[in-house]
Amino acid sequence: MKKLVYSVLLFLAAGLIQFTAAQADSNTVNLSLWINCRNSVSAQLFSASIKEGETYVVEPTTLTGSYASAQALYDAFVGTGFQLEYGALNENIDIFWFIWDVDCSTGNFFPATGGTLFFNSIFQVSVNGVPVTDIYQFANNKRAILSIPKTAAFTNFLTANGFTTANVLTFAYELSGGGIDTTGITTLETPSHLVAMASHFSNIVGGDRSILTSVREEVIATQPAEFALSQNYPNPFNPATSFEYSLAENSFVTVKVYNVLGSEVATLVNTNKDAGVYRLDFDASNLPSGIYIYELRTDKFVQTRKMMFLK
Repeated sequence: MKKLVYSVLLFLAAGLIQFTAAQADSNTVNLSLWINCRNSVSAQLFSASIKEGETYVVEPTTLTGSYASAQALYDAFVGTGFQLEYGALNENIDIFWFIWDVDCSTGNFFPATGGTLFFNSIFQVSVNGVPVTDIYQFANNKRAILSIPKTAAFTNFLTANGFTTANVLTFAYELSGGGIDTTGITTLETPSHLVAMASHFSNIVGGDRSILTSVREEVIATQPAEFALSQNYPNPFNPATSFEYSLAENSFVTVKVYNVLGSEVATLVNTNKDAGVYRLDFDASNLPSGIYIYELRTDKFVQTRKMMFLK
């Protein structure tokens, strides 16, 4: 298919983002776009070779097979511009951009640490054919820029996933342990575009700001003797509280919060974890006062506890 590459100036209400044109000494980015349904083989959609300062635009395509259910998800990002600012690289690189962790049964992203997501992508970088196993930091304080146009398809996708005009959309990094970090990534929103400016590449997610900034997790011990979920403290709380959970062995873990009607209101953890004791800090500022149930679930252990949020 035709590859769309161009250079633009994008004017934003918050200021001007300069999409500079490629220079003679610009490094090359070999970009490929993939889609991944959980527990399925990733499918390549497009590839392009661009320079720093040039923009690649996501093109329309028809998804087939097991990916057909994700057509609305994919259509939501048609027209998205991808660029590395001139000077961001000291070398030529390959970028494998994976639209990540799609639920093929629904065509939406699986919930993650930040709850319901409107965006989930892994950007795997290789240099001279060798994958970079850590984050890939851009040079000279330059950034990668993703600019999503607010098309009807994007708006419809947001609505179908429960996002409303009351939600403040935000991008963040999802850490390998399942936590969220907004350090090094900036979100700008205008009437026409939603823009992420990232200082490095790893796993980038998008969701509601009050959720993506409400969870912090740290490892405080290794190899506990048993699975356990502690009582939160303080309790009652306003607006933040903490609790610990213990994993006696490596496990796929979910930690979720429910209201008294049994409706899920937050997904705090949804990933594989090493054995250890973890502390979660949870900020419920976006929730109404009331009693909530939080649940630790692995394939071998389930435990729930109650906590009370009083504004």
